[in-house]
Amino acid sequence: MDISENTHVKYSLSWSDHLQAVSNGLCSLQQNEELVDMTLAADGHYVKVHRVIMAMASPYIKDLICSIKCNHPVIFLNNLSYNTLTYILEYIYVGEVDIPSEFMDEFLIAARSLHIKGLKDVDMKDKNIIIVPEKDTNVDQVRISKCYTEAATKKEREVLDLELIKENIKESMTESIESLEVETIEEDGEIILDTEDPDFDISTHYTLSNRGSLQMILNKFMYYLKHTNKDNSRQWRCVDYLNKNKCPALIFTEGDLVIQRISAHNHRTHENKIKKRFCNGKVFTTIHEAEENTPPKSTKDCSENYMDHE
Repeated sequence: MDISENTHVKYSLSWSDHLQAVSNGLCSLQQNEELVDMTLAADGHYVKVHRVIMAMASPYIKDLICSIKCNHPVIFLNNLSYNTLTYILEYIYVGEVDIPSEFMDEFLIAARSLHIKGLKDVDMKDKNIIIVPEKDTNVDQVRISKCYTEAATKKEREVLDLELIKENIKESMTESIESLEVETIEEDGEIILDTEDPDFDISTHYTLSNRGSLQMILNKFMYYLKHTNKDNSRQWRCVDYLNKNKCPALIFTEGDLVIQRISAHNHRTHENKIKKRFCNGKVFTTIHEAEENTPPKSTKDCSENYMDHE
């Protein structure tokens, strides 16, 4: 056969399982934390995801990502449960999700607030709606709820709280989220987006001071460990008690649970310090994890540790 006769012949090749293979591949990459470049934080958990996937699923999240130049942004989703976050990620990565009825309202509210494609305009009052197409029984479903969770550890990461968004987010996008209140502050030209009063958010995180002493993070404020009782309940005092502010705020905890708060803070939040701790990988989700990273000499409560609050 003369080769010249076939110079214009074209062959069409089709990957019959392309969509399923891509979906399974993306889920596998997420579960194994491979090529991830972004972290979502909710309810004390940290889930590593892929920016390109999240950007395709939500124009709102895409604007958040584009608004800050960072190799590995961390987005905090306040007032969103970890269960709801896993359902949202399963919907995004797999294309469908089965949700218990008790989580349905919270799921749809969160999806609408985040402008998740396919869910933004769902009527929550219609209980007969079908959110996802019928699933092929021959296809194994990959559960994103099995994904690994951990605190950010890379120095190049920058914390991007949903309460701290750069000004260049499209105004029309922020105005369309009815559940968010917008307030501008003069200090650094940022926008605070708050879904609820932050005093109702009682999820705690822990960090270490420069000398290795235990500290607690709660609602953008930092506390040093003042005393540990025999039953392992703890008393924490605001780090600004040690300076001219003499802040009277106190926290009492049992394990990782806040059981009592006394007095309000008399100063601005510690947002900048907290951001630095996240970027340096010094934030932990449980006190046990923080203690494991604490030098032995710093775990006891003693007067010299009180001055170690930076």
